[in-house]
Amino acid sequence: MDSNPFIVGDRCAYRSKRAEPLVEIEVLKFGKLRGHQQKRHRRLQIRWIDDEFEGRVDWVPCGRLKCLWRDVAAFREREANWAGVRVAPMRGLPEEVALDVAAEVLLDSEAIAFEVNDDAGVARITDRNALAAHLGVTGAFFEDPTNFYEDGDLVVCWRVTERILRRAVARNPDAILLHVADMQPLSDAMRERYGPGLDLLMQWAGQPRPGLYDEVLRLRGELGRITELARDAIASLRESTDMSKRTQASMRVRELERRLLLLDWPFES
Repeated sequence: MDSNPFIVGDRCAYRSKRAEPLVEIEVLKFGKLRGHQQKRHRRLQIRWIDDEFEGRVDWVPCGRLKCLWRDVAAFREREANWAGVRVAPMRGLPEEVALDVAAEVLLDSEAIAFEVNDDAGVARITDRNALAAHLGVTGAFFEDPTNFYEDGDLVVCWRVTERILRRAVARNPDAILLHVADMQPLSDAMRERYGPGLDLLMQWAGQPRPGLYDEVLRLRGELGRITELARDAIASLRESTDMSKRTQASMRVRELERRLLLLDWPFES
């Protein structure tokens, strides 16, 4: 079964590159089915409608057909809306890391979702009332001239997304400080990748409890040392126990090893 949304005879909007204008074409025929289980046409034959093309006919990739020509106005409006909320690529920037961490730790995915890749920084507010209640704000908090609605969601730009993140962090800074502390220590590679974004989060969080971050790091270090002592003790106990037989002693060693794994997992590199 072909997954292409168009059929022979359709008048469609065509362009080969994003910067080019949309032009009207007619679908004449489809090429051979290709892809997984032969379910998709990759190319089709089209005819350009406008006289300036002098009846030109050619085979083109299916992906160049954007919509039915009767829907071209709505398609252009959608593209204009998205162009208004997109920002410069954020991939690899500190803001992307800050967004990912704050969203995971503080925000309900049922109320807000975040775009990725070229649209990173753009958010879809799926439940405006629930998000406003969570942040302790009114609906006006999310307003921006570039906002638009799509499929019932309020789509917002990075300005609004950053406002939401900062507000969420300001209302629960301890959760961010504890999460960042729990990620320590970072390897050199991890520090290079995530460090600037975590530093930005720490700036947003401030220091609501003096010494909290340092205290968490100290306790983690102490727990790590205790874990090492427990590991050495259990290893010695295993050496002095016949583990080939199911005895009370061997079962006790295995239980201690299981508990050590549960204690040790946050510190594994």
